[in-house]
Amino acid sequence: MLGQLTSGNGRYSARYQTDGNWVVYRNGVGAIWASGTSGCGLNLVFGYNGAIVSYPATCHVFRSNVNYSSTTFHMDMQNDGNFVEYAGPVGDNRRALWATGTVGR
Repeated sequence: MLGQLTSGNGRYSARYQTDGNWVVYRNGVGAIWASGTSGCGLNLVFGYNGAIVSYPATCHVFRSNVNYSSTTFHMDMQNDGNFVEYAGPVGDNRRALWATGTVGR
């Protein structure tokens, strides 16, 4: 596993695995979402426009399909089970750009 974000309540985690797949887990239950990028390398890139892209391009590419001008992007594994990309600083003024849609799973 290359990286992990855990929700504040500890019920959910998003993991970037060594096989190149981003997976959201409900801890104690199992996987509830995956990017489908297993075997596609170990590079996950935040583009200048907020796009999240898995490389190399010769494999299935996962893109968050956003195009937003901001100087700050961040990911959040929320307490409700949704893994979300935000533009703007952490806090009330951020804007959700993309999400896994896994609320309550």
